[in-house]
Amino acid sequence: MKNKILITVAAFCSISVIAQNGLVNTSHSKFARLSSVGLSDVKWTNGFWAERFDVCKTAMVPTLWNTYTSDTICYSFQNFKVAAGLQEGRFRGPSFHDGDFYKTLEAVASLYASTKDPQLNKWMEEAIGVIGKAQRADGYIYTKNIIEQKNTGEQKCLMIS
Repeated sequence: MKNKILITVAAFCSISVIAQNGLVNTSHSKFARLSSVGLSDVKWTNGFWAERFDVCKTAMVPTLWNTYTSDTICYSFQNFKVAAGLQEGRFRGPSFHDGDFYKTLEAVASLYASTKDPQLNKWMEEAIGVIGKAQRADGYIYTKNIIEQKNTGEQKCLMIS
């Protein structure tokens, strides 16, 4: 009897852990009727979606990464480096550049969750390191303001109402 209880408890714990590897964890919701599967538990093997995933993996995400980390095409990641004090310079590009880079980093992370490609991990580690250095001690991170404040010495206050 104890063995049956132990096996049942182990099975429920395993299901809970597996559910937590999905994109959304609904294991503790009393309203959820479905649960997600782990991102690395599903693979596209052939057909339309396998082809789209391959394009994403081999062309789209690498092109996005190369564009947003380039110091000649797009200055998004360069702005983080300047804000972190790793490079000298001024803010370049549109004011929403940080958000564009975050979405690119999110695409890299999602692809890494499925492929475990070490190159993607290397890209994420580099970006996380630079973003962490750019972030102020109070948690604030917006490269446009941080760079302007560094270059002018003027601290801007945010009015919250």
